[in-house]
Amino acid sequence: MVSSEKAGYWLNEKRYEVQGDSVAKGGPMRARLTDNGGGRLFKGFCFHFQSPTFQAPFPSKSELQELVKRGGGKVISRLPLKRSTSGGRKKRKRENKEKNAEKECEGGCKNEEEEGTVPPLKNVVICDPSWTSTEEVHDTFKRCGEFPVSVEWILSCISHFQLLPLDSFRLPHQ
Repeated sequence: MVSSEKAGYWLNEKRYEVQGDSVAKGGPMRARLTDNGGGRLFKGFCFHFQSPTFQAPFPSKSELQELVKRGGGKVISRLPLKRSTSGGRKKRKRENKEKNAEKECEGGCKNEEEEGTVPPLKNVVICDPSWTSTEEVHDTFKRCGEFPVSVEWILSCISHFQLLPLDSFRLPHQ
């Protein structure tokens, strides 16, 4: 940007891309050239950041939330509730709680692009690996039906500019 400002116009980005990246293997170039809905890598995902903080070497919680939002993801403040298949009063009570939690997600945890049947977004629970114990992982799964994944999943997806398998980043690492 500094060179472009000095030149008085936008210079070609290719010269300034990360070179020799053996991890992302062209992720920056794919991000620049993609026609992925405006670069919306996390479109269709709803994120809950369960760790109160994220320790170095990770970005802060607010920075991670901003990355997710800029990538088209939604952020919710409460742990998503596990979907119940049983009927009755408990199911209605749970559905009301789910609706309230979904309202926290900008746009209501729905994919506005789809007309007709509107599927819910895929919920992802993000944690700092140093914060999460085996007991907390099992408790999270019991409460929402999702295994927490390491914050590394977000950063790896961004550096590769592709969605990587969540299973590879499930906590706790064994």
